[in-house]
Parts: sequence; structure tokens; C-alpha cells
Amino acid sequence: MLFVRLFALALLLHENTGLFTQGRRYFTTCFVPTLGLNLSPRGMIALHGSLVALCATLLVRPSLWALYPLLLLALSLLIASYSLRLSNHLVAAWFMGLLLCLDLLFQTPDRRGLASTPFFSSGVQIVVGLTYALAFLHKLNPEYLSPDISCGSYLGCQYLEHRVNIRHPGLLKIQSFLSIYAILALEGGIPLLFLFPATRPLGLLLSVLLHLPLGFLVHVHFAAVMYAGLSAFVAPGDWPHVLASAFALSRTKLILYLLLGLYLGHRFGGYGYRRRLPAYLHQLFFGVYFLAALAVSLTLLHGGPLRTFAWGAPFPRALLFLLTAAYLLNGLGPYLGLKTNFSFAMFSNLRPDPWRHLLWRAQWRPLRLARYIRIETIEGLPEVTEETWGEVLKPVLERLGQPDRWQYTEYFFHEGLRLLCRTTQPTPVIRVVYSEGGRRHEVQDYAREAAAYPPRCLRLGLFPYALPLDPAVRHCD
Repeated sequence: MLFVRLFALALLLHENTGLFTQGRRYFTTCFVPTLGLNLSPRGMIALHGSLVALCATLLVRPSLWALYPLLLLALSLLIASYSLRLSNHLVAAWFMGLLLCLDLLFQTPDRRGLASTPFFSSGVQIVVGLTYALAFLHKLNPEYLSPDISCGSYLGCQYLEHRVNIRHPGLLKIQSFLSIYAILALEGGIPLLFLFPATRPLGLLLSVLLHLPLGFLVHVHFAAVMYAGLSAFVAPGDWPHVLASAFALSRTKLILYLLLGLYLGHRFGGYGYRRRLPAYLHQLFFGVYFLAALAVSLTLLHGGPLRTFAWGAPFPRALLFLLTAAYLLNGLGPYLGLKTNFSFAMFSNLRPDPWRHLLWRAQWRPLRLARYIRIETIEGLPEVTEETWGEVLKPVLERLGQPDRWQYTEYFFHEGLRLLCRTTQPTPVIRVVYSEGGRRHEVQDYAREAAAYPPRCLRLGLFPYALPLDPAVRHCD
């Protein structure tokens, strides 16, 4: 199955992203885990090693269906133990993995692992379409539409200035406009194009193009997950013909294609990290991968309408309905007051407080689960040293050391201070005055008082761990 190979590849790219952005800490550190699963360094290494081994095996042997549940289990443990802020694409990947496992129930024993059923293809199509639709919905707020503080405008202009070396004010202004409104148009229009067989190929082409700038901004892992999902729009039996048509080129042209892809990754990819080699190879690969996906999407565009898969018998239809409802519940969490993390609100400027969505008023949210701590004064924090804390733990000291700029979730605040007290020698005497849940607290020695009265908080990373106090400050988590 092509999807299984592309899916395994996407997860391997995710692991490589962790390697060149965070280094060894990504594979050993479990701090403020998203769903409260706290693993030891050895447990984290075993988890990541198992995930990489499973993905590498399925990349070579995608028909080994017995590994599908093991892959889903490893992915579930990764999500539950993910530090600080869960990447949104892992949620989409988890649902795709769940569909892959459930689809085994509807395959005949002699064909199991060889070809998916319409249940799987329809389910993945729903996941892909809803991901774009939810990302569009979350961006309908005045902060995202403001060029001065929009995350889309900021990322686009930063890329042009520092990677492409374009600093002309007029061009940056055009880039700012496109980064806001072109992204909105694509994310809002692609799901609509997916609804109709005649426009579905165009939707696939635009999806491939949408992920080009995201990939060059080092979000190749997200692009790869979505590219894997896009493969579900083509019937499994049609893929050999599609691939043969897309790459029916002479050896010389294929080599030129490859060189062009490598050039794109080299010239436009972002790899300014301390671990440059894995980042550089990452972007080189994406340049080639993008051109391959583009060639396939152009072939599909010239091939005519893509048929709609039947949802099958009543039980598969009911199961698809339940999974769609679960995916929507996760994505609509901000409008319920339930959460904003891993709801596909990435780079949308959407804040839990103050709430400024253009279509959904604050009073319409039934829940108010976002609770933040504000620090009045804090003393006794040790120095920030990247060598000691790495890219994962550095935000503890950086954020807590700037209480005039940030407010913090209870989970991050208490876990961060406990970590500092536990790992720093001699144990620091941290004096802090803060407000939590409407109550003011004065603590003269956090380590001593936390040992006597352990703080209680919801151990779930449902909201950004640190939020700017000033609503006019850009918020891109």
C-alpha cells in the first residue's frame, strides 16, 4: 500500500525534525507531557527507537499488517508523553493510524494488508478535509488578519528576509498580504474542492502547493503527513497507472527532475540549526518529494474527475460517523472552551483569553478550562544555560524569568519550578508571589513548601503553556 509507505515516511521525518531541532533531549526528555504520561529517559529512548524501527520496517514491507496496531500504540505513547506542546500533525497521523487498524476488520483474510477498503479511503479523506477546514476557521480572528502581529505575515516576512534575502518594503508588504489571505483562501477553498469529483484533482494540486512554503519553513513533517493523506483520494488499484504516467520520462529528464528538487531544498530550505547535516538532508529530500507530489497531482488534474468512495455497510458508516465526530470535537475544542492545543490552531493567533474570534462569541463557549497563573515577583532562579537545559527545558527559565511578559498554565508553572528544584545543585531557594485560581500565594522557599504540600493541577497540556500578557503581542503557538 502506497499510503502505508508514505505514512511511515512522514513519521520518520517527524523524528528527524526532533533530532535537528532539539538533539538528544528530544529522545530522552519528558517534561510537561501532553497527556500526563511521564516516561524515564530510558523509556523515552525505547519509545522513539520502537517507533523508528516500526516505520522503517513498514517503509520496506507495508503489507506487514500485524505491525499496524503496534505502530498505533507507539504513536499513542508518543502523543501522551510529548513534551510541552503536541504537534498538530501527530493528531491527524493518529486518526489515520486508527483508520488503518480499523480497516483490517473489513478486509478479507487473503487480502489483508494488501489493499485498503473504501472505509479507510473515505475516513482519511475526511481527516484531510477537516484539517484544512479547521485551520481556516481558527484563523478568523482580528489578530491573524492584522499584518503587524499576524503569525502568517510574520513567518512569511522572516523567511524572505533571512533565507531568501529579500528586504524590499514593497515585496515584504505583498508577502504579508499573501501569507494571510492566500493561506486563508487555500485552507478554506480546498475542502470545498474535495467535495466534488470534478474539482477534486484541483484540490489535490492546491494542497501540494500549499505545503511548499510550510515545508521550507521546516514543517516538512506536517507536509508529509498531509501528502500521505492525499494519497487516499486515489483508488489503490489506480496508483500503478498514475505513477507510471507521472514519471514516464527519459533517464535524462528524471535526473534533471532530481537535480531541480535538490536545488529547491538547498536554495530555499531552512536549515540554520546547530545540527545542520540532518536539517540539510531533510530539506534536500523535501525538495525532491515536493516535485514528485507535484508531478502526480498534475497527472491527476489531466486525468479527469476522481470518483467518490462508497461508505459501505451500515456498521462502517456508523464507525466513520463516530470517528468524524471525535475529530471534530478535538478540532472545535477552542469554541467549547475545552482546549486550544492540538486543535489545528497552529499559527492562527487564536488565544483562549481574551477571546476575539470573528464568528464565535466568548459567551457561547460552555466551558472555561483555561486557567493561567500570573507572577508578581520571582527570585532565586538559576541562570539560563543552553548546555544544561537544551531546547526542550530552556523555556522553563526563559518564560518564568519574564513574569512581566507572560502568564503560565498551572501545569507548566508547578512542573517547571519542581524541575528546577529537583535538578539544580545546590537546591535553589526560589521565592515567588503569584495568583492562581483567584487566590494570591506567597512562597518563601518553593522546594521546601512543594515537598510539604505538593501542588495539584490538571496534568494535561490543553492550552499554550505560556501566553503573552499583552493581547497585542504576537502569539503563534
